[in-house]
Amino acid sequence: MTFKPEGIYPVVPTPFKKDETLDLESLRELIHYYIEAGVHGVFINGSVGEYHMLSDDEAKKVINTTLDEARGKTKVVSGVGTPSTKRTIEMAKYAKDAGVDGVVIVTPYFYHPTDYGLKEHFIKVARCVEIPIIIYNVPFLSGNKLNPSMMYRFAEEEYIVGVKDSSGNIFDLTETLRLTPNRISVIIGWDSLLMAGLQMGAKGGFLGSAAIAPKLLLQLYQATLDKRYEEALQLQKRVHFIMRSMFVGNFPAGVKAALNLLGLPGGYVRSPLENLKVSEISRVRYDLERAGILHEFK
Repeated sequence: MTFKPEGIYPVVPTPFKKDETLDLESLRELIHYYIEAGVHGVFINGSVGEYHMLSDDEAKKVINTTLDEARGKTKVVSGVGTPSTKRTIEMAKYAKDAGVDGVVIVTPYFYHPTDYGLKEHFIKVARCVEIPIIIYNVPFLSGNKLNPSMMYRFAEEEYIVGVKDSSGNIFDLTETLRLTPNRISVIIGWDSLLMAGLQMGAKGGFLGSAAIAPKLLLQLYQATLDKRYEEALQLQKRVHFIMRSMFVGNFPAGVKAALNLLGLPGGYVRSPLENLKVSEISRVRYDLERAGILHEFK
């Protein structure tokens, strides 16, 4: 097993047509766009990808389409997490057999397992499926927080290779970086903390903003690694406005609206989420202009 998550991965939106059916040709176009931008990999079936709005069959089609389009030109990781350990194992096995490089498993949501239950969930999947796993901590969506003190418990689990921190909390991120074994990559999932996280030892970012402006995020990543901190700071300030655009309306409708404004196939969201109103699209446009990326696509 050689996969180690690092670098910039856009969290890929799943395009839907107006009737809410999958638009796999638009997905191919997005994957091609990200590969051409030079990203280190793509993360499909995540929160931006509305994974939890998909049937298992649809999620499998997203995996197969992405792998067919990527053809080894970039790494592919897929979300497979569900509230059920059994179902998560089934989806992880499918993703492994299809050929993904790793899977991302969100903390189980809706129900509230104990810390022991959370630990056992990830360990059971890792030992049963034997595929590189990135644990995904996103408490504002899942309703369950992965305590940083839990990370040492995964030290001996060879298939747990990363943790994506989308807590949005600098204290928790710092604790996660401090307590995570060195062999496990900490990946930033909260866009406004990318520069700070990299400075403290994070290995990259799986980011919604990278789905909108992949080259900008790659520039920020490299400038920080090269210790060109003043340049990186100015880039991070631009990312702030992209992140603002992402949270207009009901997430991730803002991400799709931003892509549509840039002439890329973001498509529509799936019910009960609502597509943005005209006034909300104007707010997204304003933020993209402040980020300095809208003119690049004109």
